[in-house]
Amino acid sequence: MSLESAVKFLKRFNGDNVFRSALEALKDDATRKQMIKAAGFDFSQDELNHIVNQPTELSNGDLEAVAGGVEERPPIIATHV
Repeated sequence: MSLESAVKFLKRFNGDNVFRSALEALKDDATRKQMIKAAGFDFSQDELNHIVNQPTELSNGDLEAVAGGVEERPPIIATHV
């Protein structure tokens, strides 16, 4: 298990609409976990939480979006891995 795998998972989840939709359509955590592992990711819930909860620096574009009241990032769902 690794933080690197959690980061790669979040990048794919946020950038691949088909993958995200398929994962969100699953009804239980065990099936989600199987799909995530089958896609080549291996991380714990704690590792995912660590990545999700890390403070990040905002780019100028991010700051402009916030100042203008626009948020363009796709949502991140919590999964139990």
